[in-house]
Amino acid sequence: MREKVTPADIARPIAETIITRGTLDGWGNSAENNPFEHYVLSQLEETAVQQGMLDVPYYVESGRSLLAPATFEADETLSVYYFNDLHFRGELKTYSTVRLGRLLGGQTMRALCLTFDNVTLFPGFDSIPEADLLHVPVLAVRDMDRLPHQQ
Repeated sequence: MREKVTPADIARPIAETIITRGTLDGWGNSAENNPFEHYVLSQLEETAVQQGMLDVPYYVESGRSLLAPATFEADETLSVYYFNDLHFRGELKTYSTVRLGRLLGGQTMRALCLTFDNVTLFPGFDSIPEADLLHVPVLAVRDMDRLPHQQ
């Protein structure tokens, strides 16, 4: 029997490298996106598409997640909402990076994330606003199971 492979499993080696090295070679530590970062994210997404993992629902248990607007201006101050020990159902849309403020030395803390839409939070069955996306750091995913696609 083949062990299940999740979208988090695909990205985990990259996320671990970012943590252990502080960055990926070519990724950089600035707040700006760069071509290598776009390449890595597009390769992860392409792999997920080939395996039929995008735009399908998952049940996820995460140690940490954050809710942020789907669109915003680069110079805009954002309000984000953090969740600890979150259980939810959501459709995986893409991989993303989230930069969490500027740290000492002008660097930003970056997390490689799974990005979800159409999210229902448990146990209360609350939905997130349509204008927001839920970002879950890959290394914060405790469990992830694909759910049957509902029409």
